[in-house]
Amino acid sequence: MGTVRAERAGTLRHEEVRAFIAALYEGELHTKRVTALAGATLGVMASASLAVAVIGQALAQARGLVTKHAIKQVDRLLSNAGIDVWDSFARWVPRQIGACGTSWWRWTGRTTTATDRQPWC
Repeated sequence: MGTVRAERAGTLRHEEVRAFIAALYEGELHTKRVTALAGATLGVMASASLAVAVIGQALAQARGLVTKHAIKQVDRLLSNAGIDVWDSFARWVPRQIGACGTSWWRWTGRTTTATDRQPWC
């Protein structure tokens, strides 16, 4: 019974993440890529790691998948030239800033002093 609940919770979270990513790209990213990106995002959220194998393991656990296949899915996604990490970052950051209620995020990336950037919420 616990496994069924965990799988159901993983499916619900996956659908929420998938809907967020689909809205973020506004139809500019193929549906399969949105689904793969949502799976990898869920894996990162569940594992709090950026290691490919750990992301895949967490994805498998969250969605009730075979670990080997989930790791392979994450690996293929990260090697996909159609996914531009910086484009994703540019789309996601403004939404986060809006959610925080901050009017502007100043960060040049060249310095790390507290006056050059506002904190995350």
